[in-house]
Amino acid sequence: MSMSEHINEELEEKFHRKISNLTMDGWRIVDKNEKRLECILEKGGNFSHTLHAILTVFTCLWGIVWLILYNNNKLQRMRISFDKSGNYNEEKIG
Repeated sequence: MSMSEHINEELEEKFHRKISNLTMDGWRIVDKNEKRLECILEKGGNFSHTLHAILTVFTCLWGIVWLILYNNNKLQRMRISFDKSGNYNEEKIG
């Protein structure tokens, strides 16, 4: 095995380990490019407004809880990648 193949295997291992850790934290894989060692992940965004609207109508105060939960559950996206030198890059999207 050549030195460059060994380095590529190490980078792939780091890439997969990072993705695994992020998915354990609740991130979902949207797109993954193995050749470029790049992945787009998203978190949040799954929110039932209908249920919260009904609860607000019946309790009136639930609207405050609804607002707090909504702000904490907004859709987040990020792109992660490793360059050829093994440097980790993380970029928030939208």
